[in-house]
Amino acid sequence: IKALYLYDCLRANKSTSAWGLEARVPFLDKEFINVAMGMDPEWKM
Repeated sequence: IKALYLYDCLRANKSTSAWGLEARVPFLDKEFINVAMGMDPEWKM
């Protein structure tokens, strides 16, 4: 679990760079995670 972010970031980087884009990954920020997990599930995509 602790190294999962390494694979997610690598996959996101490869996927977006193939299209000439750069991904920003806010999901590594603990404050962002706390806010996202506290949201009503109906508000999420």
